Amino acid sequence: MQKAVEPTIRSRIIAIANPPKKFGLIVGLLVTCCWLTGRTSHAEEGILPPNFAFLRNIDPTIIQDIRYATANNFTGAPVPGYTIGECVVLRDVAIALKNAQRKLRTKGLSLKVFDCYRPVQSVQSFIAWTKKKPQTVDKHFYPRLSRRQLVSKGYIGKVSTHSRGIAVDVTLVVSKMNVRPLPTEEKNIETCIEPASMSLRSNELDMGTGFDCFDKKSHVYSREISDKQQTNRRILKHVMTTYGFKGYAKEWWHFSYTRLKYLPKRHDFPIARIAD
Repeated sequence: MQKAVEPTIRSRIIAIANPPKKFGLIVGLLVTCCWLTGRTSHAEEGILPPNFAFLRNIDPTIIQDIRYATANNFTGAPVPGYTIGECVVLRDVAIALKNAQRKLRTKGLSLKVFDCYRPVQSVQSFIAWTKKKPQTVDKHFYPRLSRRQLVSKGYIGKVSTHSRGIAVDVTLVVSKMNVRPLPTEEKNIETCIEPASMSLRSNELDMGTGFDCFDKKSHVYSREISDKQQTNRRILKHVMTTYGFKGYAKEWWHFSYTRLKYLPKRHDFPIARIAD
């Protein structure tokens, strides 16, 4: 009896130690999936390129108002590439924003992002828009310039650091609930350089102009704004530079992350699915 049973036991041990190739492939895939799940969220897996992340998955407390996914932007329509209104950036950038947000919350403030990663197709659509003749007179976002001047004056570029996943457009918000609601359409409240457009957005710090206000009043050190507005810009600039970002002289809201050891390539994948 013992001699008859022994080969059977030995064969089972050999079979376990040397599984069929198909079985080994399945086990390998399961291990790989578990490893990936530990590194990224379900929403990011297979949707974003390596090293990219949904900001909401890194820090859900940062307010998002992604304007290019709506008609409330200088083009007057949702921008190609923005299927949903979600902030996507390189993971290192998201972590830097999270650290800045942690600091701001101790002061009763919060970051609010208007734009993050921007597909190349979106940048190209901006250039195409500047070449079109306006169908209506809508000068809310560029009250003292023409469309074509927006490129020559440095407000709209043919390439953008946003496409690398390292740039964000941000402002500061007072972290209190007892504030008046935001207007649904910023472009319906006079022009972006008018004081009234600031007072209606009472939960945002008054920066002197609205977001994407293509005007010299938006220059970081503009002399056309009040001391209080300049102070608010300094607060924003200080926290962003503290955590590795560099500003752009002509736009108080624009910052690019500078602490990467490499220059990421530009991408053109659409922002197409919402974060978990």
